[in-house]
Amino acid sequence: MSSRRVNWAIVGIGDIVRKRVGAAILHQPDSVLRACVEIDPQSRRAEIESLAPQQVYTRLDEMLADPAVDAVYLATPVHLHAPQAIAALKA
Repeated sequence: MSSRRVNWAIVGIGDIVRKRVGAAILHQPDSVLRACVEIDPQSRRAEIESLAPQQVYTRLDEMLADPAVDAVYLATPVHLHAPQAIAALKA
């Protein structure tokens, strides 16, 4: 059975990512954190540095244009999930 690497992107860097999701992705041998999207990366600088994504974006559409991204985790406020999920599915 072959193992394919999954390149993840996380949208929104808050407590849930810092406490749970980031570690879950980073500790999977077949997962890589390809990208993070944060509208104000300076405000979450320490969290982003600890996650060490390959790329940091400030806009969702820029990240969705990255052909290396395989999966997206939405860690944004719930009212944003539907439009962001639809955009990710269309990308």
